[in-house]
Amino acid sequence: MDKPNGNPTPLYVHTLETLCKELISGRAVGLAKDGVEFRIDSSAARSILEWYRVNTTKWNKNVQKGDLEAITDRIQVSPPECPPLQSGKTARQTRVIHLGSIRVHRFASIHHYGDAVSAPQEFDFTFEKPLTLIHGRNGSGKTSIMSAISWCLTGHVFRSQRAPERTDNPVELGLAGTESEEESPAGFDISAVTPIPPAVVIEALGDQTVPLDTWVELRFVDDIGSEVGTIRRSVSRSSRGSIVESEPDFSSLDLDPMAREVGTRLPGLVPYVQLGEFSDLGRAVTELTGFRPLQDLVKHVTRVQNRLRRGAIDERRAEIATVDEEFLVARKELTELVDRNPEIAPTTSVPSPQDEGDLESLLQELTDHFDGMAAESLEESRLILGDSFEPADRSLRKDLIESVGPALGSLALSSLARLPSAARLGELGRHESAEAQSAERLILELLEEAQELALLQEEPERASRLRLYSRIVGWLTELPEPPHEVASCPVCSTALEGKSDSITQRPITEHFEQLLRDRREYLEKTISSWQDAALARLRSELPMAVRAELERDLPNSPSDLIENALVQELFDSEHFGGALKVLRSYLINAVAGYTGTQGVQSLESFQRAFRIA
Repeated sequence: MDKPNGNPTPLYVHTLETLCKELISGRAVGLAKDGVEFRIDSSAARSILEWYRVNTTKWNKNVQKGDLEAITDRIQVSPPECPPLQSGKTARQTRVIHLGSIRVHRFASIHHYGDAVSAPQEFDFTFEKPLTLIHGRNGSGKTSIMSAISWCLTGHVFRSQRAPERTDNPVELGLAGTESEEESPAGFDISAVTPIPPAVVIEALGDQTVPLDTWVELRFVDDIGSEVGTIRRSVSRSSRGSIVESEPDFSSLDLDPMAREVGTRLPGLVPYVQLGEFSDLGRAVTELTGFRPLQDLVKHVTRVQNRLRRGAIDERRAEIATVDEEFLVARKELTELVDRNPEIAPTTSVPSPQDEGDLESLLQELTDHFDGMAAESLEESRLILGDSFEPADRSLRKDLIESVGPALGSLALSSLARLPSAARLGELGRHESAEAQSAERLILELLEEAQELALLQEEPERASRLRLYSRIVGWLTELPEPPHEVASCPVCSTALEGKSDSITQRPITEHFEQLLRDRREYLEKTISSWQDAALARLRSELPMAVRAELERDLPNSPSDLIENALVQELFDSEHFGGALKVLRSYLINAVAGYTGTQGVQSLESFQRAFRIA
């Protein structure tokens, strides 16, 4: 505690958030009327307090190892300069302001949601008397009006059977009995102060977000009815679909932060403060003013301090010893490597952990030395990788060195065979020669049928007649004793001798004899029905590997699968995504060479590039 310095803000005007910001910024807070004030002069302590301000959820939790590291790291960062408290004048004539009116738009428990197009009628009430009494049955909305006022001024709403709460956590929506009940899509959430939309509204939205436009507006007047100011707190949705709560501008009211909570949130806290039970009056006041969490903060800081003084230091010493051992092993390996290869020896000797002096500078000199040698050794790679590869760039060198080994491994035949297109081509080459011959015969047979049906399609009348004869022959062959010839009409038993078809100009008996002999069932089908039957035959009679190709887009030739495997799928792997990406052009030329263009030279260039790398 210090004597006055500047104009400290009195403690009673602060909330917990504004108090932390004042102390983090190095400004003083007045503790009593006699001018006693408190400030934190240590920059490190203010940096630690900033960590606690950002991580308020840690205050009442156990100390984790990550907390210790984060706090000690935060000491190295200068504390921020927070804006000074925008409070009312501390020395002024007493002024009383009154709530003149309230307007509420689509607020939970006051309104139903309505629909996505039209909102319910706004609640609008003017306070014309010094005292307003609100009465009604349970659930009629009395507490909801208080919640709307409290939310606009403080961001807290009243809850049944518990203290006022903030509304930061969104409410997830879903339709009962559907998948969305468990996994709601993005945007199917609302703020805690927005009425829940009915099911028909949610169903009509489809994949759109739930519109949010809740707001509460309060108008204030002074003792003589003059306007003081109007504030509004609102909820909306950002362009990305997240919920945004806009805080009012309180400057027109000229009120301290705590003054806004005295008549709103604090009365809601009173029933939950138990005086006399493990609490004296001072603790009750901290509960009312929102400073109660400071007790948790003090406990957490104390535990952190004890951990640092006891186990944390020993843990760090153990870590340092482990790092020293690893360093000595690496130092020994490097020294032996230099002894075997004097040409790479640095001008600076490799230090040990116990050496005095600027060890970081010595290690940086060694790093620069070996980086330079690595850059020189990779200079020839630019002949293949092009000017975009700069050996002096450590990140590019690291990428090249780390990529070459795995890239060479992916060029092994066993690795290439696992590429999707290569595996596809391999499956096509595994069937037996007898299966291939059978497949070829089937395809030729279907081609002949297709050609004949296509020609018949150009003569619709002739096609109809042949389809009729073929269907009759199909019926005859299903009889217990199929005939070998047809001398009379199978329908009316009229003799067919000497009768010809008026459309085909051929004897009718000749049509029947040919169809009985050749049995061309496909002639009785339409183009679409023949197509379905042909695909069914292919699916059932072709070898498995060939059958799978029916569901894919076929390449122009098998060589296209080789090009796709090597040029596309191989270079889609992460090993060819960095410095080695330029080698794609060599491989494109090499693959093209297999079809007759400079293949050998391109392939040799590709292989040479990998030897250099």
